[in-house]
Amino acid sequence: MSHDYEEMLKSHAIQTARQLLGSTGAQTVRTMERLGVFELIKKPEPDSTPPIEPGLVGVWKAGEHEGKPGFARDPEREAEWSMWADVPFIPARSGKRRIALIGESVARGYFYDPYFTPAMVLERMLNRGSPARAETEVIDLARNDLKPLELASLAQAAMALQPDALVIFAGNNWLHGLAPKGLESRILASLLQREGVAGVQAFYRHKLAEEVGGQAAEGLRRLAAYAPVFLIIPEFNLMDWRREEGADAPLLDEGQTARWWECRAHAESELNAGRLDAAEGYARQMTAMDQGAAASGLLLLAECKIRAGEPGQARAFLEAARDAHLWDTGVKTPRTVSIIQDIFRQARVAPGVTVVDLPAFFANQREGSLPDRRLFLDYCHHTAEGIRLAMAAVAEKLLPHLGAAECDAAALAREQPEPAAEVEASARFAAAIHCAHWGQSYDIVHHHCVKALAASESMAKAMNAYARMQTGAAPSWMSLGATELADVAPPSLTRYLTKYNLKSFDHTLMEAIGNALSEKSGASHSGFDQHRLDAYGVAPQRPVNLLDAVYRPNWTDRQWPSEDHAYFRALAPVSNFFFMARNDWDLDITIDFRGVISGEEDSFCVKVNDWEVGSDSLSMHWSRANFTVPAAILLYGVNKLALHWPVKADEPSGLKLAADRLARALPYNLYPVFGEAHALVLRSVPI
Repeated sequence: MSHDYEEMLKSHAIQTARQLLGSTGAQTVRTMERLGVFELIKKPEPDSTPPIEPGLVGVWKAGEHEGKPGFARDPEREAEWSMWADVPFIPARSGKRRIALIGESVARGYFYDPYFTPAMVLERMLNRGSPARAETEVIDLARNDLKPLELASLAQAAMALQPDALVIFAGNNWLHGLAPKGLESRILASLLQREGVAGVQAFYRHKLAEEVGGQAAEGLRRLAAYAPVFLIIPEFNLMDWRREEGADAPLLDEGQTARWWECRAHAESELNAGRLDAAEGYARQMTAMDQGAAASGLLLLAECKIRAGEPGQARAFLEAARDAHLWDTGVKTPRTVSIIQDIFRQARVAPGVTVVDLPAFFANQREGSLPDRRLFLDYCHHTAEGIRLAMAAVAEKLLPHLGAAECDAAALAREQPEPAAEVEASARFAAAIHCAHWGQSYDIVHHHCVKALAASESMAKAMNAYARMQTGAAPSWMSLGATELADVAPPSLTRYLTKYNLKSFDHTLMEAIGNALSEKSGASHSGFDQHRLDAYGVAPQRPVNLLDAVYRPNWTDRQWPSEDHAYFRALAPVSNFFFMARNDWDLDITIDFRGVISGEEDSFCVKVNDWEVGSDSLSMHWSRANFTVPAAILLYGVNKLALHWPVKADEPSGLKLAADRLARALPYNLYPVFGEAHALVLRSVPI
């Protein structure tokens, strides 16, 4: 459905004016303050490219280094140095041809940086790997977490380096800032009431197309006036990466939520039984209800097509699943969605702009196979093979521009050396940790652990040290494991862990590490369980609350308490928790809980290791329930507790309530809530 968003905004302005003239004027003013209207009045200009500081390119400032002119790292920006290439000095332009590479963490060579980066690989390719023929230099201006406006400013500043060509490898960070601003909240509230979450999804597609399209067209035109631009369209790990958390379907029309989850259960069952037509039928019912605003149905359709040997159709569904949650402005992994990819493809008609279409290039090199773990370490960061292929695609188009003979990209990629064994091992283990902390499956986490050990057996020491650090009761910086890790881990791994390590129960990661080490050595690593029992195990004098932050399964799981809600909020019908326990003691469970849907009381049940241990009625009032788990159904080590919430008919006011909060610029939630809890305490009881 098409919309005239400017006309909608005008309508809201008229409505607001009437409210100001009425009896609710004071309340309206307070709402306008929350919406940021007065800030808009004071600052009417839209976001623009940050001003360029004369003589500054990234963190490098014009000056001399050891008597040579150029650009040296600015000491005043030392805190930012680690985000850029580890290059103290960029010399002034010499007789060599010069290429400037600008981009985000993918262009930085995340996980491999600073030992193996796209800039290094591209430079070798442009010089055909021979130091004696090093006639071209690649200046590495890639920066982790680079935003679109920062990229535009950096690209303009880079012209001070006098490049012969500019390579731009970006697009994964362009979803930042999609949250509603000012009066947009009123438009979104109206769309939510009239068209549901699908209307919000359509608005964000429109906003992204307008903003990125305008910025990209103008920015590329300006840059191409200085030097030829080679624009790389990023790809995404379609085959391996899945939605980071269990919440998926948004608030639906009345009565559809229960049916959506029922169809999902049927589709998964039929798929497991190999009945593809039936599974596809249920999945299509899901997408009809959620209108493509949820990933699950699309992923099920993709899996049906993969099993049917139709990768082309599977790709379309996988790309739609990747793009499905534009309406959800919460934390999600970086990605280049179809709208941005298409805008970049249109840039090929601009004078001086050459487009390097990685999705098309990878598909051609892989004979139509879908992008997977062979090319990606996580969602968008490349393996060494992915880096070589991506840079070969660039070199294939750059070399003729530099006056060299045309080359075969595949052959060029094969000529490039592998990263050093320790670098590859470190990148793989960091990827395993990263994938686990973003809520990915055991399969992909274990895959990277195995690859890390295959690259270098010395990585076993780092894995053991990391496991001891995570399973110890002390904070990371106080643990013996952290000290050992600092001694045995390569600097690139240490740098990643220093910035991003999450002290947590890490069930998936610990299982993957332990099994990978056992498979490599042939010896059992069951000692991990004892370490975890000592640190996290339920004991008579040590009760455990599974709602403590340490049990949070990943970085993005918004069910845990946050600024918006002070208790656990179940956004899926089943809430799974893992805990450590002995199997010679009974277990007491205490739960403080409530439902969120008015009407007749329903009940929820508790299962431990798939055994039902009890149930209780569920209402909108806070209640407390106690259950006893006999030792006979417990395992020595890791156990699973599941809360099964009722899937009831949608509350008719769900969308209306969310729209009302959105219109008033208050925190809002677009997912159905199945139940809430503010304590889930386990105590061991000796028999």
